[in-house]
Amino acid sequence: MFNSILNRSDDERRLGMNDRFGQVRVETWGDAAEAGRRGAEHGAGLLREAVERRGRAAVVVATGASQFAMLASLVAAPGVAWEKVTFFHLDEYLG
Repeated sequence: MFNSILNRSDDERRLGMNDRFGQVRVETWGDAAEAGRRGAEHGAGLLREAVERRGRAAVVVATGASQFAMLASLVAAPGVAWEKVTFFHLDEYLG
């Protein structure tokens, strides 16, 4: 199944084709900027919901340049009560 995701045409990736890898739903997009925007939209919705239900939210953010597009879109998302959100920075470095 993973190979089927990797071997998709550019048109399929641009269209945001969905698939499953085990229990994980995998979504592919045309480029990092679009993937970042889509991830940020989803994450912002979860943050708004958590703040609405619990009065606060916490997020663990991964390190690395691959997260830059998502983070840039996330901080620009409307309607997130950032004063009620705590971020933790994940650094998976061992050594």
